[in-house]
Amino acid sequence: MAELDPRAARERWQRAQQLAQETEQTAIERWSVAGLPGLLCLQRELWAAGDRAIAERLERADCLVACDRGWDWCCYLNVPIAGIEAQVIADWIAELPMAQRRLMLERLAQTLGQLELINPGDRLGHKIPCAFLESDGTCGIYPVRPATCRSHYSTCAADCCGV
Repeated sequence: MAELDPRAARERWQRAQQLAQETEQTAIERWSVAGLPGLLCLQRELWAAGDRAIAERLERADCLVACDRGWDWCCYLNVPIAGIEAQVIADWIAELPMAQRRLMLERLAQTLGQLELINPGDRLGHKIPCAFLESDGTCGIYPVRPATCRSHYSTCAADCCGV
């Protein structure tokens, strides 16, 4: 991958700063008008924009993403999430059909029980999957997955398989 010249890097940084300020202003406006539901809606809009930006960037890249549906190695890692992300996930789960919601909540309780017994850094070694990882290797909360999951991908399958 080619190095970014200093001028281009500065322009990208300035654009990122501008987007951060615009997002902060939008969040303040949404909060003042609609409270938490407004922020939750904004979170979903930001996720969609981020997904589009990553997809566009990857289309222009000179490398291919090795990950695909069911490629779940990273689903055994600890994933930090923001409180608002947790709320979006909880709201989404609450809207699932009862049987599906019950199964997901049971897996969540089971995973939490397993994690309480180990050092958090040892999760990968113990092969404890994300509570939302389905038996077919897909993400059970894919439409509302956290930003960390959205931005995590690999360009080399061997790098993931070899760990």
